[in-house]
Amino acid sequence: MNRIAALGVAVTASLLLASCIEREEELKLNEDGSGTVAVWTHQQPNPMAEMIRQMMGGGAAAEPEWNDDAREVVAAGLPEGVELVDIGKQNIDGTDFDYVELNFDGILSLAEVAETDLQHPDASDPMAGGGMPGMPGMPGGGQGMPDVASSGLNNPWADVFIWVDEDGLWNYSREPLAGPAVPPEAQGQIPGGGGAQSLDQLPPPVRQQLESLRFVFRLILPNDPKSNNGDECKDNEVTWEFDFDRLTSLQQEEKKFFMRASWEGGEPTDTALTDAPEDTGDEEAPEAPVTPGEGEEAPEEGGY
Repeated sequence: MNRIAALGVAVTASLLLASCIEREEELKLNEDGSGTVAVWTHQQPNPMAEMIRQMMGGGAAAEPEWNDDAREVVAAGLPEGVELVDIGKQNIDGTDFDYVELNFDGILSLAEVAETDLQHPDASDPMAGGGMPGMPGMPGGGQGMPDVASSGLNNPWADVFIWVDEDGLWNYSREPLAGPAVPPEAQGQIPGGGGAQSLDQLPPPVRQQLESLRFVFRLILPNDPKSNNGDECKDNEVTWEFDFDRLTSLQQEEKKFFMRASWEGGEPTDTALTDAPEDTGDEEAPEAPVTPGEGEEAPEEGGY
């Protein structure tokens, strides 16, 4: 059965809480499988969220500020083998991004990190934000809202596989934003779109929200990859980018696509390796978003 890269969860939440979602993740691996992960996320407030808050008797939304005390609380609650480097806001070219950076001993340690581990300790109102930059402020469950824990989003890196094959090469495999299976009756429909099967069938404000979805995954290896299926590969950096059209194509064409790469690694840490996945997805995926052509300005590298 087809699964869509958490699109059902991300889109449903975006319709209620944000006018756009942009998420960029940079996963850097060392030769032994330890590494660093950084995530940037940007959401613009949606007036609908303010209306819901007022109907529930709440005041104006206010995100708690990150200070040293709040960071210490988050750092103390992380799983063994994971260290907080930084968490909070980053202003890039006038835009505020939620940001988190973690060091980890191995992918098995990182897989134990839950979104709740990275929430601000004073974020009592789930709609006020201050959560993990993957999906900040997303409520779990409720009428019309996804259950984060059951969707797999509660542990953002639990779907990453890293193993050594019979040729001695290290391998990486990940289904982008892996989410729950899409029921047969919903096949071909836009998640969160009330049964619509195309963007043209949605109201303009909703269509604009969905069109702004953007997810970027950047994998930085200890050396140049031996193979990869990235949208772009420059030296030891492999990048995949997904927008709404690409994610919808994966759903409607009933494809499972896994990001993949292989490279030469060293002696692994105790938590560096997983078992090899049973499924590595379809060989081909819908085309990536259009990249700048000759003479056009290319986007900056290394985050937003």
